[in-house]
Amino acid sequence: LAVTISLAFSVGAMYEQNNMVKKLHASETMGNANEICTDKTGTLTQNKMTVMEAYFQDEIVQGKANPALQHSPIVDLVGESVIYNCSATIQENKKTGQKEAIGNVTEVGIINYLLASNYNCEEKLRQKEQSIDILFHIPFNSKRKRQTTVIKHPSQEGKIRVYCKGAPEIVIEYCDAFLGASGDAEELTDEKKNE
Repeated sequence: LAVTISLAFSVGAMYEQNNMVKKLHASETMGNANEICTDKTGTLTQNKMTVMEAYFQDEIVQGKANPALQHSPIVDLVGESVIYNCSATIQENKKTGQKEAIGNVTEVGIINYLLASNYNCEEKLRQKEQSIDILFHIPFNSKRKRQTTVIKHPSQEGKIRVYCKGAPEIVIEYCDAFLGASGDAEELTDEKKNE
């Protein structure tokens, strides 16, 4: 009983950091691990992730921010695809008094990128909480290697939108188009997928 209570406490603490553990024994297994290997540089050393480059409109953008994003024809779609398909939020830090993104480190890293690019994440988060009708949500798991959220679109009556994020090699297989430099949909050929 003491072990179960201890595991439940650990799972609760992880949940407060927006990391969901579905099975109690999973946290016990990690306690027995001698080595943890990961491809997410910085997550284990600093518990932070930072976007260093992003792919927008058929172009790779270097750096921790994209000032041109706020003038892009796809800015709202990019913001919605991040905000509506994540559990991270923006809250005031009680120690510093400054607002900061909190939650899953990957999602926080992406939200910080949008904030640094002068995107109004707080407004989208408010909209998500107040008026977004989420039809269903499939959380990320290691088997699917992706997360999916389906919503009723807030400004386009009768439109349903599906947001998906995850391992690029998995997600791209479900795509048949991408938004090009003009912001219009273009065919996503096999050759383009392999670039």
